[in-house]
Amino acid sequence: MLARKLTIPFQIKIKSTMLELRKRYLELKAKARQMMIEGKMNKYLELLTEIEQMNLILVRVNR
Repeated sequence: MLARKLTIPFQIKIKSTMLELRKRYLELKAKARQMMIEGKMNKYLELLTEIEQMNLILVRVNR
């Protein structure tokens, strides 16, 4: 049970890191949308791959 308890500074660090990841995720989505509109499909697909990887990280951490 003690192993599950995290110190307050560690919890704060995790939350700030998660906020940064979430911000980056939203930036990538906006950039991907723009690439799709401009017809740059190769770049769009690269961004989608990165977005999906970040999504997996965010979902796994939120469990």
